[in-house]
Amino acid sequence: MFRVNQNVDAKLVEVSEAKKTSNQERFSMFFLFPHDFPPVQNNYIFDHPELGSRELFVVPVEDASDGIVFEAVFNRLLPKN
Repeated sequence: MFRVNQNVDAKLVEVSEAKKTSNQERFSMFFLFPHDFPPVQNNYIFDHPELGSRELFVVPVEDASDGIVFEAVFNRLLPKN
């Protein structure tokens, strides 16, 4: 469980498989927020007892029966050979 902006709990529900191209790698993490959390894309502070604190840009992608699903997309350039 992650604590977001020190006032709401969000659950990590999925991590997509990493996809690679010749010069980059990307994957997504999906978090389930409660229905009363505003479905607004923004930067939020995610705190985790073992992973620490990170600021992530997340976007609402689904209004699910048990909450709102937000997605964080990660991209990194691969070193040139």
